[in-house]
Amino acid sequence: MSRVSPLSQATLSFSRARHGLAPWARIAGLTVCALLTLGPVVWTVSTSLRTPAEAFNLPPQLIPSNPSTEAYRGCSTRSTSGCWR
Repeated sequence: MSRVSPLSQATLSFSRARHGLAPWARIAGLTVCALLTLGPVVWTVSTSLRTPAEAFNLPPQLIPSNPSTEAYRGCSTRSTSGCWR
């Protein structure tokens, strides 16, 4: 018969209290946080692939109808330091 020390019992109860949420709730919360964090990055890349006219269309579209790398080509040919001025 194994006996659990009082210190081990305290550690187990602290661990349960700290992780009181169900596993699916933690995963759902982390997924929402990841989407909120990555959303602006996806939007920035999407906008960079649009033409200037498409960038200001309303309602905005996440996926451009005619993706273009014109902005990146313009950055590399205008100056030697990229687009930063």
